[in-house]
Order: sequence, then structure tokens, then C-alpha cells
Amino acid sequence: MKQIETDVNEKLIPVPANITSVLRGVWSMGALTAATNLKIFDALADGPEKAEVIAERCGITLAAARVIARALAGLDLLTLEPLSERFSLSEEAAIYLVSDQPLYLGHYIEVHSKIQSHWQSLEQVARSGEPVTRVNEEGDAQSFFPALAASLFAMNYSHASQVADRFQALIPEDRPFRVLDLACGSGVWSIPLAKESAGVKVDALDFEAVLDVTRRFTENNGVAHSYQYLAGDWRQVELGEERYDLVLLGHILHSEGIEDSGALLDAVTRALKKGGHVVIAEFVIGDCGTKPAAVAMFAINMFILTSRGCIFSQKELSNMLKDRGYENIEPLAENTSYEAMVLIGKKKS
Repeated sequence: MKQIETDVNEKLIPVPANITSVLRGVWSMGALTAATNLKIFDALADGPEKAEVIAERCGITLAAARVIARALAGLDLLTLEPLSERFSLSEEAAIYLVSDQPLYLGHYIEVHSKIQSHWQSLEQVARSGEPVTRVNEEGDAQSFFPALAASLFAMNYSHASQVADRFQALIPEDRPFRVLDLACGSGVWSIPLAKESAGVKVDALDFEAVLDVTRRFTENNGVAHSYQYLAGDWRQVELGEERYDLVLLGHILHSEGIEDSGALLDAVTRALKKGGHVVIAEFVIGDCGTKPAAVAMFAINMFILTSRGCIFSQKELSNMLKDRGYENIEPLAENTSYEAMVLIGKKKS
């Protein structure tokens, strides 16, 4: 192998900034996880406080309160007023990191930590080509997805609400608007739609263990009367012909892989009425295949946890829809996410 020679006396040698930034990423995750478990964000829910108050409310030392709170401020999850030395919640932290808020992400942080533990097996998986588990298959899915589905409600609710806003004007007053929420999880992608109108009627499809989670969330959100439940793998459930006005595919294609995603879209296309819409929510990679970095990392996550999972570019998803007779394919206008995208297509009439 050709060696790259570096002149250590060269004054312009770059510092290893990217490498150290990657290595220290786990520290940020550790700080957020500990702060959530220690209820540091809860301690600031009523307004700005000094480190002494945080320490008392959380049962930790003053030194710990100071160092953790300052680090959280460095991550823009807290703010620090230098003169008063009081810490306060960022807007994002107030919504997602206070435990009594409806969109609390603490449960997702807990699940994420468990998923992260599987990354210790990446070298083993790279050599064997075999994932450490197969969460895309029914046996492992029944145990893996209920907790994940519940934790992802808060993560996806903002985008799901934007989808509901997009389709509000298309919900007719004289007949039911039939929705299929496929691989529904908590029901997050369809619940905002059901809240929009009593005319929305949702068929929620997922494994039976996951549907227990769906029922809990539909009941808590006051829309259980709008739902029917279809238990099982989408491959074995009859979706019918031209039955639905809208089909929601919320982060399902990446666990199915390229071939099965095509088969899934075939079934969805048959089930959609002419002029009906499909909504695809996915982590989308750029055409270069490397950015955003978080999506490239998610591809590794699929490699570790599934037998055929993958990621897609917007062009790939659009072409898959075009090949099946969709038109007006475009991202959700309000979609401003970091790495997730909501893509909408209309089945030709």
C-alpha cells in the first residue's frame, strides 16, 4: 500500500478537527441522556434558575449542575445569562425535553441509547455481512417496534401536522375520506388528519404488538372512533383495489430495501383510487450518496439492524413513483427538516 508522507515540519499541517469532532459526538449524546434522566430540563420548566437551584431540584452536586448546564448551553439546549448566571430552556428544549409535555422526547432518547449499543457490533457485521438483528422481519419486529413506535410520536408529529394541513382542503364533506396508514406505528402520520375532520376514516396497518401502541395514541388524542386496525405484515394483508384516497408510508421503505419497497409501492398503487395521493416520509440522501452525513450514518444503522434495509435519494423515490404512474411528485412545501423529507405523489386519473 502506498504510504502518504507528511512533513511534520510543515507549518500548514491541518488540525484533525473533523476526526475529533466525530469522536466527541458521543459526549453530546451522553450529556443529553444524563440531563434527561436527571430531570435537569424539568428543573427549568418554570423559568430561569441558577445552578444552585438545578442542583437542589435534581439531587446532584453543585459542581455537576454547573458543568452539565454549561455544556447544554454550548449545545444550544439551554441559554445562560452571564450577569445573573441563570440558565433557561431553549424553545426546542421546552417543547421536547420537559417530561410532562405532550411531545416529550425522553422516551426516544432512551430507545436511541439501546439502538446505539448495537453499533458496538459494526466490525462483526462488516466481516460477516449478517445484521445483529432483523427488525424488518416479524419475529424481531414484534419485540423491537412497540417501544420505538411510541417514542417516535414526538419526533414526527410536526411533519405529520404539515401533511394534515396540506390535505385539509381535499377532504370532502359528502363522503368519507379513506386513509391507509401503512406500518402505522403510533399512528402519528394519520392522527393529525383524523383531528382535522370526522370524515377521515383510517385503516391502520402494523404488527399486532405495535397496534396496541396505535390504539393507545388514538384514544389519547380523541380520534379512536375514526380508526380500524389491520394486523399483520403488509405482504399478507389484502389492501384491496382503488379503496383509499390517501396512503401514508411513514418511514417504512428504508427497512424494506429496494426490491420489497418496489413491491410495497405496487400494492399501494393498486389500493389507491385514481387521483389519490401517496405520502412518503423518509431519511433522504443527496445524489452524491454521502450527505447529509446523518443519513449516511442511518444507512449503517440499517446495515446493522436489518437484513435488507437501505436509504434513498429524492431522485430514486421520485423515479419509483413515476414508474408506477404518479404525477405532481414534490416535497411537502413546508418541509424544512434537517435530513427527513416528506414526498407527495398523485396517482394519475
